[in-house]
Amino acid sequence: MPRVFFASEVAIFNKLTINDWVKLIKLCDRQIYVSNGKILNKGQINTAIYFLVEGCVRIELPADQTPQLLARLSGSAVFGEMSFLDGDAVSADVVAEGTAELLRLERDDLELLVRADKMFGLRFYHSLAVTLSQRIRITNAKAAKSGSGVI
Repeated sequence: MPRVFFASEVAIFNKLTINDWVKLIKLCDRQIYVSNGKILNKGQINTAIYFLVEGCVRIELPADQTPQLLARLSGSAVFGEMSFLDGDAVSADVVAEGTAELLRLERDDLELLVRADKMFGLRFYHSLAVTLSQRIRITNAKAAKSGSGVI
């Protein structure tokens, strides 16, 4: 069985300033999900990025019997970023594991902020790129250790 990625291994959005976070949080909707509550469904169109404030979520591929667990995110984590960035459908289900508190940021709201503050936009997208790069490096290292080869 492949090892599961844990978000606590990645420092998310470390390029943002305190003022950036204040601006960002003002635009977010706070959401609470109970255990096993579906946050995102594979195949759906997603126009938001999610910041996990508290709790844990599972990233899993649906299956006939038991879903395939891809990752478990806890602490300060971000998800939904792939479909948020490229506009494609969500690639996996995201499910609350216990109670999960999230901040949901709509793409349109972010774009208004980016237009108003270009330097914020630079720091936001740079942070997102660094976060994704760190995840890929961790996943590659785990794949190499497990001998599973190509991801």
